[in-house]
Amino acid sequence: MLHEGSDFNVVENNTVEGNTNGIALWHSSSNILRNNIVRNNKHGIRATAQSNDNFISNNKVSENQLYGIYLYQGADRNVIQENTLFSNDSAFYVKTKENVISRNTLEDNRVGIYFLENASGNSVYENKILYNTAYGIYTKVSPGLANPVAGNTLYRNRKNVVAQKPQALRLTKLTNL
Repeated sequence: MLHEGSDFNVVENNTVEGNTNGIALWHSSSNILRNNIVRNNKHGIRATAQSNDNFISNNKVSENQLYGIYLYQGADRNVIQENTLFSNDSAFYVKTKENVISRNTLEDNRVGIYFLENASGNSVYENKILYNTAYGIYTKVSPGLANPVAGNTLYRNRKNVVAQKPQALRLTKLTNL
């Protein structure tokens, strides 16, 4: 865990398994998490409590009981790209704002991306969202908030996109195969 005030660290080339949290950021900003294998934990990678401006890339996140990558309680402005997330309950579980989720492969999870409550301004683009058993993208976001979703490939998810409040997503250029 990168604990309070753990800023400007690089966490790379690790295998993390069998824990409650695989890699956890708490009040930790401007860190780089890359080239890690995070599997068989309760949560894969968790960012919370003003863990902002982190860069999470090229990780393999799999077989975590609940979430592959979990962003909540003010974990804003993080860039999460080029990761592979598979066989998690939810690949992404997002309750924060202004994160960039791009060029990831989300495959064979229950849910690809799950937006909750106050999630807003999260840009989701150029991801491959495939073979998820319930939803590719699911949102329960509060009225008046929106997350732009563009240029993603959704393929053979049970349901590609479900929005309890349709205004919560701005969908453009989706590729449904």
